[in-house]
Amino acid sequence: MPHHTPFTLAADEVCIDHETDITAGELDVNDAYDLYLIARGKPVREYKLVCFMNLQFFFQDKNGKWTDLQKQSFVNDWIAGVKSAWNRKLLRVLGNGVQVVLEFEFKTQVEGIWIFDHWEISVQKTTSFEQSYVTPARGSSQLDSMDLVLTTKPRGRQRGVVHEFGHMIGLEDEYKPRTRWQHDGASVMNNGEIVRNRHIAHFVSWVNQKFRKHNIK
Repeated sequence: MPHHTPFTLAADEVCIDHETDITAGELDVNDAYDLYLIARGKPVREYKLVCFMNLQFFFQDKNGKWTDLQKQSFVNDWIAGVKSAWNRKLLRVLGNGVQVVLEFEFKTQVEGIWIFDHWEISVQKTTSFEQSYVTPARGSSQLDSMDLVLTTKPRGRQRGVVHEFGHMIGLEDEYKPRTRWQHDGASVMNNGEIVRNRHIAHFVSWVNQKFRKHNIK
């Protein structure tokens, strides 16, 4: 029986399995996201693993007041920025050549009261670099208005929103001294925006488990 999804499917798509409130990645982030396995076409031409998040944004007037238009623009640009780096990554290729790709979908709300969010994202209005971070145990992220800007770092160029999103799916920093991937400056969890296979390994493992369950090879 097809599964219901909180996002719209195309006419030739069907959800064949799902799991909600996943504990994610190296950081063991609780209730980080939901996963939906989508088959496209009949016979199937592609499988998609959709990582879905409910996001609530809060805006803080530190250096000037946010307008409603600026708030919605930040949300839209956050989604576009995250997808530009993370979306449509190849998870695996089946024996018949059919690809399995990773996609992200978001449902957002600006401020107000919402008890069904996976993440609460607070954004300061600022004109200079601030320290952004994710607090996995609280399901929260602190950003600022500069985090959409591509910034030159010691070993690469990076937008803050792209890096911090990695923490939201359970990934640890890789730029710290004596970490395994310290010298991979181009990595999205280091100083760049390149998503490596290791960054999506958790999704690959989930897909493989579901394919075994459904005898998909």
